[in-house]
Amino acid sequence: MTEWSETERALAREVIGPLLGVASPGRGDGFFELGGNSLQAAQVTARVRDRFGAEISLLDFFREPTVAGLARLIDRAIPARRAYVPYRMTDGATLPVSYPQAMLYAACQAAGDIPGYHAPLALRLRGPLDLDALRKAFGWLTARHAPLRATFAETSGEPVHVIHPPADPTFAVSAVPDGAPGARDRLLRQAVGAEAAQPFDLARGPLLRVRVHRLGRADHVVQWTIHHIATDGWSTGVQLHEIGAAYHAFASGNEPALPPLATDYGDFVSWHRDYVAGHGFRADLAWWRRNLAGTPPDQRLTRSAGASAPPFLHGWRNIRLPAETATRVGEFARGRGATLYMTCLAAQAILIGAETGTDDVLMVSPYALRLRSAWEDLIGWFVNPIAVRVRLSAEWTFAEFVGHARDACTAAFAHGYVPFDLRSSRSTAQSVPGSS
Repeated sequence: MTEWSETERALAREVIGPLLGVASPGRGDGFFELGGNSLQAAQVTARVRDRFGAEISLLDFFREPTVAGLARLIDRAIPARRAYVPYRMTDGATLPVSYPQAMLYAACQAAGDIPGYHAPLALRLRGPLDLDALRKAFGWLTARHAPLRATFAETSGEPVHVIHPPADPTFAVSAVPDGAPGARDRLLRQAVGAEAAQPFDLARGPLLRVRVHRLGRADHVVQWTIHHIATDGWSTGVQLHEIGAAYHAFASGNEPALPPLATDYGDFVSWHRDYVAGHGFRADLAWWRRNLAGTPPDQRLTRSAGASAPPFLHGWRNIRLPAETATRVGEFARGRGATLYMTCLAAQAILIGAETGTDDVLMVSPYALRLRSAWEDLIGWFVNPIAVRVRLSAEWTFAEFVGHARDACTAAFAHGYVPFDLRSSRSTAQSVPGSS
């Protein structure tokens, strides 16, 4: 039996095991066979960087997704570099926006503030509710996370953050009128929808507002809405955890006891700008230009052929699979070295190909650039979309196509640091000095 190396033991005990909730991962156990997914794979590379000081690409980890394979990568890796001086989001500071924020800001300026750029969340709470403790919890959250108390201005035509001192959040309480159960539920949905759709003013703020819909003395819906320029899907989990902890602390007459944040969103802004100024960006950008060359200009569903473009629609749909089906799909994916995400993307690409009549499908998927462990604790907009291009062939089985989709996904993620709106030649030449 091969002796475990120090790197392997540290990886299993401090990175892979805690992340997947596995007590003793084996040296040769596949990360995805143990239940890992694409998002957790990105977390692995972040924690490896923090723990070992080694820069491991997501693509390399996908190629050797075991403790032993990752240890070999670490032992021969180039030391991680941190040449940039991070911005700090201190009160009164004015600092650049991130590239993902710049793209969203431009979209807001072009289309106006639309509900699709809002991130509402509503929770039904039954039982006594301490409104004062809840108000304090949201005030504490905005003091802790500077993006929630930022506004946006322009300097030389470029958007910048303006960080404001902590202040009481916008907090309102309104009663839902009495009525029959069905009618009252409808009124509640309308009130929640209307609150979520209320516009934000990025120049004046605030970017967070709270409304409590009162249904009874011990029955409330707590709703808060944040503009997406200050939050993303990952941030929702941070909000739920920290608001809950702060509320219970204040309701008990105490101060929240969460540890201080190791960094702030300005660190991400600095890192991304440093990356764009470096050689890695040039190589990644060249890959995108090769990969996207000859992309079909439009993919319109055949059922909509001849119709004008539909208005922007936002939302999601939850699909619940029977447990046996979900298990079998997971086993199928793992048997091909793929994740559930990759397998579902492959299935969706086939459907799009059938509807559009094309064998060249381009799909845009969100990619969270939370590449440092400390960034996992932050509220902010880290989403950099990636384009996954897959070809279809009638000669392939679905299992073979999943393999092609897996390779397309891993390659796109491996080059996913390039800001989405800088991937075309024209936009890059305009936005990045020295590019052509």
